[in-house]
Amino acid sequence: MKRVGERLTAAHLAGWLFADLLLVLFLVSLSAQTFSPVPPPVPSPTPTRTPDAVRTPKPATARLLSKDYCELLIRADFGLMLGTGPARAAEERRVVRRMDAVLQGRDPQAVLGVNAGPCREHLRRDRQAGIIIAYGAAPRSSIGLATQVAKRVSDAVIAGHPRFAGATALAQWTEQGTDQVKMIVFFYES
Repeated sequence: MKRVGERLTAAHLAGWLFADLLLVLFLVSLSAQTFSPVPPPVPSPTPTRTPDAVRTPKPATARLLSKDYCELLIRADFGLMLGTGPARAAEERRVVRRMDAVLQGRDPQAVLGVNAGPCREHLRRDRQAGIIIAYGAAPRSSIGLATQVAKRVSDAVIAGHPRFAGATALAQWTEQGTDQVKMIVFFYES
């Protein structure tokens, strides 16, 4: 910054004049730009046949999830569920059979919760599952493995039981218990 009383040299003035000139040229070139309108579409020379009746797809009816949910406890061998091959496939089938027993009321201890009445009503009415939140139970040191087992158990139940087909699943971890998966299931209203 120049002190008061010092004069600007010709080089300083030339620099400022050059910067101002560039700014003016930019503004002039920007204002000289023209934009052409989009040409209208050219009609096709061949006439197109209109269909006699157009089928419009019916919108899918909205399915509402019940505010009541079921807390279900499914036992699973974590070692087998973390493995591969026939042993894991066999354990997945056992998990599906255990879920089937719960849904049919043959394993009432697997239905958790203080007020299991709404859950039992969902199970009695054979309602379709919409959302599953599966919690793999394991110590804090095995959070990743427990979450992986919860995901595999929920995937096995979705693939192996028609009432869970198409359900959305989320796998989580809980420290309460071992070798079990606690599933919170939200069923559709109808």
